[in-house]
Amino acid sequence: TPDIFEKEMKFLYDNDFHSISTTEYINYLKTGKSDFNINKSFIITFDDGYESQYINAFPILKKYGFTGTFFIYYDCIDKYPACMSSVQIKDLAANNMKIGNHTTHHAYLPKYSDKIIRDEILINKQKIINLVGTSSVENIFVYPYGATDQRIKDIVKSFDYEGAIGVLGVKNK
Repeated sequence: TPDIFEKEMKFLYDNDFHSISTTEYINYLKTGKSDFNINKSFIITFDDGYESQYINAFPILKKYGFTGTFFIYYDCIDKYPACMSSVQIKDLAANNMKIGNHTTHHAYLPKYSDKIIRDEILINKQKIINLVGTSSVENIFVYPYGATDQRIKDIVKSFDYEGAIGVLGVKNK
């Protein structure tokens, strides 16, 4: 709930924790080096681009000076009442939030051909960049539903992402 989220962010703030981007964390995992105290840092991510994230979480993040990454599927934007508008996403980016790729249609990738997977990833990334600019876009990919396999990982890797995020234990349908 927003109240619990507020308490969690206040706790982190009161205890001198700092938010870092997903890219900063992945670079730390790759190199073991950072410009931040890893023991006092956290990342926070949001999936899909729901308006409730903008209404409830974004003001709290701003209040405490934290940043988050919002992994958005573009087909949701300006289309469904539960989803953020392009104006809201631009506002996130203008206020130090990061935007990440989550495919164009929130596709369950294991059931699609290589071409469709490539299109889902590439088109979404380009539309997000066109909306908010490259400086606000994290070069990280999040697998919709957390679902992936080696074929999909290879496709994602071919796009030179810094990293990709999934969910352990997801069974492919």
